[in-house]
Amino acid sequence: MNLIRILTENMIRFRTKNITSANLKTILDKSPIVINEYGIKSSLLTEGVSESMRCWYYTQVANWTFEYDKRVPDPYNTKGVQDFLIAIGHNIKSDGSFGDETAKALATWRYGASAGIVTVDKLWSKIKSDGYNFGTMNEDVGEMIIDICDDLAKSCVIDQQTSVKMDLANSYPRELRDQLDSSFIAAIKYWEDYLNNFNVQMKISVNLYGSSNMPNMIKTQQDIIPWYMSVLNLIKKNRWVDRSAEAAEDGAAMYVAGDCPPLTVCVNMGYYLTIYKQSGIKIMGRKAKESFVHEIQHIMWEKLKGIVKPINSRANIKLAFPLAYDSYAPSATGVSKQLAQAQISQSSKNDLTANGIDYNKLQAYYNTIKWRKTYTCHETELLSRLAAYRQYLTDRNVIQMGGTILLPTIISDIKKIINNDNVHWNFKMMIGCWVLGGMTPKLTDFVNKLNALAKNSIQDKNNVNLKQPDQDERT
Repeated sequence: MNLIRILTENMIRFRTKNITSANLKTILDKSPIVINEYGIKSSLLTEGVSESMRCWYYTQVANWTFEYDKRVPDPYNTKGVQDFLIAIGHNIKSDGSFGDETAKALATWRYGASAGIVTVDKLWSKIKSDGYNFGTMNEDVGEMIIDICDDLAKSCVIDQQTSVKMDLANSYPRELRDQLDSSFIAAIKYWEDYLNNFNVQMKISVNLYGSSNMPNMIKTQQDIIPWYMSVLNLIKKNRWVDRSAEAAEDGAAMYVAGDCPPLTVCVNMGYYLTIYKQSGIKIMGRKAKESFVHEIQHIMWEKLKGIVKPINSRANIKLAFPLAYDSYAPSATGVSKQLAQAQISQSSKNDLTANGIDYNKLQAYYNTIKWRKTYTCHETELLSRLAAYRQYLTDRNVIQMGGTILLPTIISDIKKIINNDNVHWNFKMMIGCWVLGGMTPKLTDFVNKLNALAKNSIQDKNNVNLKQPDQDERT
């Protein structure tokens, strides 16, 4: 960091020969140089971007909101890197080509102009020497940008004017709130209909008692299902609450952990406001319903630990997803932040080829650090993704309530992933864990084991926090 050189340049700029504490502050205030805990990070080539606005971008990138907010550049692709640099004040082209101009601007932001990094080769070499050596340059650059933004976001400040301008103020259209209410009620109704479905009750009976004969079905319908309905009634009473600021910090659309009240879904209304503006109220409502279905499964599985017993044992989940594990368990402490991609067995290769799926392309799609995060295979996330995917297919009349997901449906959606076509996000995340597990079990068996998984959990009758439902509540 050559602070003397930079100050000297600014002295010439302001025709100042003598530095005092007062005019030094003026120099630093007017200079387009960003100063933070990293030292002097960059000499920006354009002015007019406030520190608050830069902080907003740092915060959004750090929280991965680029996954759903089109205003936030995606640092994992070249154009996103260029748009990010432009957003924080660099005067470069956004043409999707990672040339020396982009490399110089990124290096100036990260290391300072004095580092003398002005070519792509020098930049990549430097990034790798800093420990970012995950594979492609896009991955390395993306990880580096997110890490630096995460550090910068911890110390910078977003002022009120910027917050309002970027729609982070808590002022949302009434139509948005009404639709979220409707989506929440629709999600509850979906779970009620699902658990009352005879086919689903047969799965529960098999999981709990070993068979779905008449005595076991009666026990399931009289002793088990009412507890589910009791839990759903509590969630319905608690409803959802707005936690936009807290959710935005974690880049979440909805969540049910941390500071979220028990048996309640916490919602990032800012996320749904963005969808509302970009895609309209109908699509926003549909996505919200899918997310509510997803989060309600989390409540059943996680929030009621000690109150409910899971129907799906970890062993059963691992039959479909060998890499599934509980990332919140004490034994998970110290687990690697990346999942290794398992080798594909010959039987799986043959099965995929017979069904018209290019397993090499499918494997390559998920062979990135983004997908190798352990979160991809967190067991309760897998069940929530499956629940949301089932609801998605049910709403589109692809399957009946509680029905079997057919092999052609799974094949079609996998091919959409390979071709970068639009596919349900929960399905893409769920399939990612299977792919990383070496596409084991083979596809045809995987679909069968997926359909065999019953959802949610069974109420522990000895729990004193939830009373046994009245007879009237069982109807």
